[in-house]
Amino acid sequence: MLDEKWALLGAAGVPPPPHLVSVGCDLSLGPAGWVDELRRRGFDDRRPSVWLLEGLVPYLKPPELEALLRAISELSAPQSSLLATFISPTRPAGSVGASVSVSMNKYTTESPADTLSTFGPAAVVTIGELITRCGARGETMGIQPSDASYTFATACRE
Repeated sequence: MLDEKWALLGAAGVPPPPHLVSVGCDLSLGPAGWVDELRRRGFDDRRPSVWLLEGLVPYLKPPELEALLRAISELSAPQSSLLATFISPTRPAGSVGASVSVSMNKYTTESPADTLSTFGPAAVVTIGELITRCGARGETMGIQPSDASYTFATACRE
């Protein structure tokens, strides 16, 4: 999937940044394989890094997510950042979260900040708040300002 993504972006004239390291792996097998692969590709755990778990967290079982966050925390130098998206277990009809296949969801939470607490202090914004922050009023792209079914969480390693 990562190779396909970069091929499409490259065809559109957007090359990957030279410092970007993407590693495809099966996270259900634990961190051993992907940690070694990151290091083989030049990852330096003494330098701050940015971790992006976009659209991933809901597909992991709680123990898989715990192992992933523990490994990321251990690999992260101070000032590293973690960004993740979460789906709430409460997803009213018409919400962004309700549009996601429920059968695929293995992890949902009302408290993403608590989930990321092993990494560092976290800030959370809902999809509805994000739309409002962008200056939108009322419904935008079908998203209501009150929609809290899909959240973006960031944490910084101190």
